[in-house]
Amino acid sequence: MTDPAAIDMARLCARAYTDPPTYGKADGAGRAHVYDGIVVFRGTDDPASMLTDLDIATVAVPQLGTLHDGFWDAFGEVAPPLMKLKPQIITGHSLGAALALIYAGELCRAGYAPSAVYAFEPPRLAMDDTLRKLLDAHGVMRFCTRNGLDPVTEVPPWMSLPGNLSSIGNVTGTLDLISYHLIDNVIKSLA
Repeated sequence: MTDPAAIDMARLCARAYTDPPTYGKADGAGRAHVYDGIVVFRGTDDPASMLTDLDIATVAVPQLGTLHDGFWDAFGEVAPPLMKLKPQIITGHSLGAALALIYAGELCRAGYAPSAVYAFEPPRLAMDDTLRKLLDAHGVMRFCTRNGLDPVTEVPPWMSLPGNLSSIGNVTGTLDLISYHLIDNVIKSLA
């Protein structure tokens, strides 16, 4: 059973690819959009975000654990204004899904837990279960998807996600693997 709000959140993620960001640079890796109090992170779609994805060194973050350095740095690009907000819902696609999960952890660490994170096709971002435990302790609902055979949810293979993946869509031989990852195909699978 798919969360009924998931398709609306996925549509906001698609919108974030065409709208200028509320916070961050349009050509940067850390870009956040705010729509009616919902914080949405855009995924990989330019050279800066591609380099962020490839920065697979790790960084130890107090109370969050050991995280993917590129994602942590990208979140840092937009963290100051975002930490002044108190969203109930956070969402993102791809790189944006990783940033949404980190943001939820940062809000918990600051004493304000969001109620839900919708992470569509998230890459792996943690070396340990510290972030997962923090989100669990604060009751943050996570809806993380893997559409068909999307390979992005499996990389880097030595890292993990701070939430379980929900399989959506059907595995077919007609799509190349990266097609499963595209936000428009995620929306179709949710519908």
